[in-house]
Amino acid sequence: MPEDKKEEGKEEDDEEPQEQVEFLGKAPKRKETRVSYFHPPLPKPTKKFDPEDKKENELLRQFRVKISNVEIVNETKEVIDPFIRFIIGGSYFIEIKKEGGDETVYLPQGELGIIHMTDVAKFLEGNQSRIFEREINTVYTASYFKLESERLHIEIWDSEGFFLNQFMSYNTIPLIDIVDGPM
Repeated sequence: MPEDKKEEGKEEDDEEPQEQVEFLGKAPKRKETRVSYFHPPLPKPTKKFDPEDKKENELLRQFRVKISNVEIVNETKEVIDPFIRFIIGGSYFIEIKKEGGDETVYLPQGELGIIHMTDVAKFLEGNQSRIFEREINTVYTASYFKLESERLHIEIWDSEGFFLNQFMSYNTIPLIDIVDGPM
């Protein structure tokens, strides 16, 4: 008899704990609604600055932005007509809500920064690559604090001519990680 109780206790201990979900703000009203983010805004720096350094880091500066020699590789088997959209700075991010079974809603949030797009690389076949000829040169005005909280967004789209363009891929890089020069 004592062995039966040990086995029963063992089964209770083997149960997996339920998933703990942390929500920003209030929890959603329905259990099946989940909120997550594609590259949420970067947190503010936690480092404390003395008043002089803080004043210096809050000054607006102009940064030259140059994007060139961008190569795209078609890793699919289909022929695509890709172009790239660059969003420099801004507080833009995408909120993802999953409601019910398979329903997913993508909600753009925040403000867009400076937007530039490449030309369309027509008829890019599978496993081929192409270098975009367009060179992007612009000036971005920001403080060092702003650089720490904003990103360079890179989106790949497939041009569909007279129809809606098809979104293919997305990535971001914190601006502070790619700034070069003295700080």
